[in-house]
Formats: sequence, C-alpha cells, structure tokens
Amino acid sequence: MHSRYFELYRMKTDRHWLHQKLVTHARTHGVKDTARAFGCSRNTVRKWLRRYQPGKPSSPSPSLSASDAL
Repeated sequence: MHSRYFELYRMKTDRHWLHQKLVTHARTHGVKDTARAFGCSRNTVRKWLRRYQPGKPSSPSPSLSASDAL
C-alpha cells in the first residue's frame, strides 16, 4: 500500500517523483485502483495523467525547475 497522496504532497517530498509514481501506477492499474492506492480522488489521477502525456510539449520535465522557467 502506498502512502496517502496528500500526506506525501504536504511533506514537500520530491513531488515530481510522487507524480511520476502515480502516473506509472495509473497506466498499469487504472484510474480507480490508483486513486484507492494513493488515497486521492480519481480526478487527481486523471489530472496527472493529462499532464504527463508523452510527447506533449507542456508535460513537466524533470530537468526544468520553476526558477528555470522565469
């Protein structure tokens, strides 16, 4: 069982890692199972699946930080 999404997000751990784990899990197990496993809503899972679409120019890049975007 994974830790709760909100708890990990709130601890300010590596959020990029958290979102990648969530997306990877969702792609293999589906939205509903991922929402249960991470303790978040299905809409949260869908949001991160949309944001991490391969080949999409607006997908977050691990090497790009907020300070680089300015």
